[in-house]
Amino acid sequence: IAPGAVDNWHLMTDAVTGSKIADDTIPDSKLQTITTADKVAGAAVQLEPAGGLLASSSGLAVDVDMFVQRCPTDIYVCAGGSIQSAIDSITDASLVKPYAIHVGPGAFTEKVVLKSHVDIIGSGIGKTVLLSNGGTAPVPMKSGASSATVSAINVVNAGMRHLTIVSARNDGAGELVGVYYDGVSAGRGLQLLHTKIAVYSGPLGIEGDAWGILGPYEEVSGLVLDHVDIDANVTTPIVTDVTGPTSDKASGSVFGIELMGTLVANDCTVKVGTQGASGYPTGIALGLVDSTSTLKRCTITTGVNSWGVDAWGTGLLELDDCEITTTGDDSTGLAASG
Repeated sequence: IAPGAVDNWHLMTDAVTGSKIADDTIPDSKLQTITTADKVAGAAVQLEPAGGLLASSSGLAVDVDMFVQRCPTDIYVCAGGSIQSAIDSITDASLVKPYAIHVGPGAFTEKVVLKSHVDIIGSGIGKTVLLSNGGTAPVPMKSGASSATVSAINVVNAGMRHLTIVSARNDGAGELVGVYYDGVSAGRGLQLLHTKIAVYSGPLGIEGDAWGILGPYEEVSGLVLDHVDIDANVTTPIVTDVTGPTSDKASGSVFGIELMGTLVANDCTVKVGTQGASGYPTGIALGLVDSTSTLKRCTITTGVNSWGVDAWGTGLLELDDCEITTTGDDSTGLAASG
């Protein structure tokens, strides 16, 4: 039958039924999304590759397990334990088998690499503190995972909430990165919720750069921030038991957030100290790549000779009820190009 030879009006109702279609007449490779309403059980449906539809005596039915996320499997980490060891113990996380790692109060001195479908849930900001002393060498091409306290690379449906993340040192060397995110996800790649990220250098400053959140030199998507507080190179250290940070000076550049791609941030604060920093310390530096990033109800505060938000590229940045504050004649609240 030639393409277009049979149209809808050629077929009477019930002219083609299951009994009249021979086995294997329509291979799986030819099944497409049914996008028109009233074709199957009165509604449009999506045929899922993993078997999202089930046959029943009355027609097609939805396989609920394919669409409903199940309750997570819980793992608990107490003071003196290791968050990374708990993550490493998980080998079967998936959309229908997520995990939640509950972390008790205390300081956890380690670097953490996240996994897909795993949430890290602390006991509260300032109560659960995850900290490291950054990297010992400048970050090559911003592949900052080795310097980051938290790294999330190609993750899907991962999250952290109710805790503090710290990157701090006082020996004047290396790079400081709170969270490194590198991933492309149509939905939630990584969500940070009710989280504080703090970056502090010591009295010698830092020879490299410092970031609250850093991405690579390529497009990322799926990073969602809700009620996240980022302090980069500011005056009051949260902790002093890593390497004894005692000042707020960095000789390199300082960024609250720097990445390319898509960012969604709601109800967040970004503070960037500029004392001793070189270049133009920036609250949010965002490369827009044919996509839309949104900042809603966010507050960005930077010091003298700084940029509040620096956005460039071919995408779109939407600011909704945001406040940007900079200091000095040589500062810019919002810089946009592209």
